[in-house]
Amino acid sequence: MKTPKPAHKKSTFARIALVTALAACTAAVPLSAASASQETDSAGTIAAIKKANPGVIERSAQKSSRSIGSAIRGLYGATSIDVPSDPVDGIDIGLAHGKNVNVGLPFAASADDADQLAAGVVSYDNRNDSKTVPVVVDDGSVVIHTIIDSSIAPTTYTYDFALEPGSTFELHPSGDVVALSAEGNFEFAIAAPWAKDADGRPVPTHYELTGNRLSQVVEHSESSAFPIVADPTIGGFYMDRYSWNAAGDRITIWPTFAGGTFNPGLVGTYGWIELIEKTPKANTASVNQQFVCHASGNAVLWAAGATWDLETYRGTVSNPVAMFGSLCNW
Repeated sequence: MKTPKPAHKKSTFARIALVTALAACTAAVPLSAASASQETDSAGTIAAIKKANPGVIERSAQKSSRSIGSAIRGLYGATSIDVPSDPVDGIDIGLAHGKNVNVGLPFAASADDADQLAAGVVSYDNRNDSKTVPVVVDDGSVVIHTIIDSSIAPTTYTYDFALEPGSTFELHPSGDVVALSAEGNFEFAIAAPWAKDADGRPVPTHYELTGNRLSQVVEHSESSAFPIVADPTIGGFYMDRYSWNAAGDRITIWPTFAGGTFNPGLVGTYGWIELIEKTPKANTASVNQQFVCHASGNAVLWAAGATWDLETYRGTVSNPVAMFGSLCNW
């Protein structure tokens, strides 16, 4: 499912040329100075992401391994993730039920290999005043940031998805993208696009979808405050875990990054399907109403670090105002 590498990426000639160039430059540029510059650049990238997307670096996967060809590799929640050293290989995501997807990265053919910025965080320099910076979240979500450093950087960043046979994308009016299997079952989702400038102001952005090719257009200009941070976030699951109480009449749900930040309509619809597939006992009208209510306020709950507590003994309500007015505890 991976895109073949161009011959020049790892050719012997390219390696010899690189070694020769480095040798020629060593006397003029001390290694310590180059290392210091790289560390400064890495710190700036991390700082920009923290400002634009609070909490994601703190939730990055601390337990990950590196191997030949892989910069980040591991099992996170129910999702296996392999972020490559060479961007041409794309990010491999192993979903539930043996389903897999490969995410082709923007400008991969000309980009540098992965630079490890932190646990669960790597950066690919696209060599065009932009960087691609994937962050693997500890519950299996993948946040692929684009860092745009100046107005000469491209405005379009394209991701080629290799999906399971028969799977298709749907672009929702909200801007979110859902991948459905040939049978119409939910596989994963991509959150609506966003972009922020260096002052924290939103930058106009949108997706363009052609088949399995998803492009994020970021409408920056010379008047923009750089760096700009943009991202598509990929999430396969909405629940990290759940637990029933001893009496068996209350279920507590710990949402994933996607469950806490994705469009409430998607979470309320596909998250509910995920829940009752894992524990059919939850499939009651009242629990469904409580779940949808919590999904409607998912971003606030996520920011507060709250779990979702749903009780089977509650009745149903016919007045949505009462449902939300009682904070889902009618």
